[in-house]
Amino acid sequence: MSTKKQLKLGAFLPGSGHHVAAWRHPNTPADGGLNFQHYNPHSAG
Repeated sequence: MSTKKQLKLGAFLPGSGHHVAAWRHPNTPADGGLNFQHYNPHSAG
């Protein structure tokens, strides 16, 4: 009996950025960590 192998992918989406004070930048979206459309331009597809 054959079983299908599956790969599980995860993503770390920092809402305000990687820097501790990134949330203070005027261009930082308030809902960046919850809004996937913010990250969509960076995706591969």
